[in-house]
Amino acid sequence: MESGVPWGYLIENCRIDVAALHVLYNYVMFPECFSGRDKGGCGLNDMATLMEHNHQDNLRWLKENGQDEYRCWSKLHGQFKGKTLVVASCGPSLTHSLPTLYRRRDEFTLLCLNRSMRAFMDPDVKPDFYYFVERRGIPDWVSEVEPHSGSPTTKFDLSGIQMIGTPQCDRNIVQCFDPDLCYWGYTELGSMGHVPELQKLEKYDVKAATTIGNVPFMAWKMGFSKIIFVGCDFALDCHLGDHPEGADKGQVVQPTRMYFDRDWNNTHYSADPNWIKRMMPVMGVENRAVMLDPMLSGHCTYMEAVLDFAHYDGHMWCCNASPRGTLRFNCMPLDEALDHPGFTEEEPVCADSALLEDAVRRGD
Repeated sequence: MESGVPWGYLIENCRIDVAALHVLYNYVMFPECFSGRDKGGCGLNDMATLMEHNHQDNLRWLKENGQDEYRCWSKLHGQFKGKTLVVASCGPSLTHSLPTLYRRRDEFTLLCLNRSMRAFMDPDVKPDFYYFVERRGIPDWVSEVEPHSGSPTTKFDLSGIQMIGTPQCDRNIVQCFDPDLCYWGYTELGSMGHVPELQKLEKYDVKAATTIGNVPFMAWKMGFSKIIFVGCDFALDCHLGDHPEGADKGQVVQPTRMYFDRDWNNTHYSADPNWIKRMMPVMGVENRAVMLDPMLSGHCTYMEAVLDFAHYDGHMWCCNASPRGTLRFNCMPLDEALDHPGFTEEEPVCADSALLEDAVRRGD
């Protein structure tokens, strides 16, 4: 992989109402924050204020710990040449991958996102990296919580884990990490370009509308030769259940889990009837049925395009080893993916994306 080879992409529909997906995510996860200032929340039109406060608090925290500015994630560029990165996302199928990940943990670098870090808090399997860009996090991502209230109790031991994030992400999550192991960049969505401190940082990606959509580009810049995804479902587990109007009405397909360790009824999404109406059962990888939602489907399509660029233009071997879900890109079992040698000289790969762009312009 040549570090000087240009590589990038732009999904045109991301130009339209670029904040919509983030507003939707924050509304579903934290509806109380959209009730208005009178309830101590952040109003629907006040996301910029929330990001500004997070940035100010995070920068103050860094300075209190001896750092004058955000340490740019560019310091990680090219540091992992020839290495394998396993990315643990939060989908239901992560549960099925955990035994193999625990057994072979010393064979790869591990990056977790959001909730998936909960699965790797044993000292022998802790992740190397935690990637976090959400403006509002959830306490159980970084701590145990009281089951009924959701209030945080015992914090996880995050020592030794390197956090990669954005200055405007939730200070309550960020400041659980060692400030000397934090790296910073920004995303196109909510980039806060007017803030001088952020202008010194490098982007993670081009308009990715979902957190994991940034990761292939990041891994490519960091020098990884292989990237394997687990728990990357973009779908919900499902089962047959009785019709809500009574067993005499027959059976219906119902969602069971959206996250690897939380059932569907224990999520904010379950309270939104529109989610149920939009979801449809489809056949996923390994010919297993899952529940698909249009927004998840959009994220999945974007991810498949990103992986195509990373694999063929970026010459970074990409694989989805999630045993469920709808992400269809070079799918194979996890053990097989870990054993795979990656690219060899015989495999046809576009070595220079500039040549590809040239060909597209010429109509070749």
